[in-house]
Amino acid sequence: MSSQLTRRGFSKALALGVAAPSIVPASVFGRTPPSERINVGLIGCGNQSQHDLPGVMHLADTQVVAVSDVNRGSHNYRIPQQFLGREPVRKRVNDYYAKKLGKESYRGCDAYVDFRDVLAREDIDAVMVVTPDHWHALMACMAAKAGKDVYCQKPLSLTVHDAQQMVKAVRKYGTILQTGSQYRSNPVVRRMAELVRNGRIGKVKKVIAIVNASISDRIDSEPSADGATDWRPMPVPDGFDYDRWLGPAPDVPYHVDRCLYRFRFVLAHSGGQITNTGHHSTDIIQWTLGKDRTGPVEYSSRKITASSDEIKNSKIGDDEIRLPVSNNHYRNFIDAVKSREDPIEPVEAGYRTVSICLLGNIAMQLDRKIKWDPAKERIIDDPEASAMLRRPYRAPWSLDEV
Repeated sequence: MSSQLTRRGFSKALALGVAAPSIVPASVFGRTPPSERINVGLIGCGNQSQHDLPGVMHLADTQVVAVSDVNRGSHNYRIPQQFLGREPVRKRVNDYYAKKLGKESYRGCDAYVDFRDVLAREDIDAVMVVTPDHWHALMACMAAKAGKDVYCQKPLSLTVHDAQQMVKAVRKYGTILQTGSQYRSNPVVRRMAELVRNGRIGKVKKVIAIVNASISDRIDSEPSADGATDWRPMPVPDGFDYDRWLGPAPDVPYHVDRCLYRFRFVLAHSGGQITNTGHHSTDIIQWTLGKDRTGPVEYSSRKITASSDEIKNSKIGDDEIRLPVSNNHYRNFIDAVKSREDPIEPVEAGYRTVSICLLGNIAMQLDRKIKWDPAKERIIDDPEASAMLRRPYRAPWSLDEV
């Protein structure tokens, strides 16, 4: 893959002094030659990075060379015991490669506060966007423009408009984007989807999706109307760049319940459990029904069951519909980076899935039914709902042009 080596601009990177720390003996990566190795940068070192980082780092033909996060390091992510942020995660990467080398130390992974420093590295082939939802579209589009392939955690975006811009950017710059909704890489899910696609249960008339939630998993507006959260300003913790964490989101005072894992339940930064766990169930429905390039026209609630062993154990013939095979979502992404073929959940699929979740949120916020045209990608005859398809970005950030 000499083209891979050229794309990195390896010699230029050496001259700039940025690639040297990432050169390690071939023994670390088994028989994978450097020209076929994918250098990866991790953007976002919070709760989800604990799953995504080892998922890609443990692949024989990848090397994590950089991490980025606005938090230097702290406890109290999803649970108080978690100690995460750019420095503890960098240490985790370096410790992993040191163990592989059989040495006491390794310093091949760099850490940055600003994600743009990761995108500027010519030796980096792909990035993993594992940040709060309000950053996904901007980071993914900037990565695509910089020639980086992207693994973007679900939900793909914060708004329908942002997801549409992501589709444009990925296709314009010819990059790969894998949506991090990993159920498509589960063989049991694939089996179920193929049975439905091939008519084993007959014509599908209704599908019910269940969104997992707990008593604490609710979404708050500004301020909390029911008084459940006291939004009085709090001191910004040492080592946490809060203004950079907000980025394009509205400028509001720091509060611990807005950040780290709890961003998930604040409307300015996420869509709650509808877009969090709902992205998984909705995505499988889209895949099962073959609707990756379209979507529903009205919105309510939806569940998946099998009615008999005959259906469940039915054999899918060679001449029937067979879905792409992936048993490892990260492996599938890296394979796509090398082949330049779309991964199992490309940007269009992620967009259509997240749009279902986001449009459902809009319907709930307005407390009325909304109608959607999946071909023209717009809400029908409802200016108030249409205005909620996008949100303004805080200066100087912008996603108006891709």
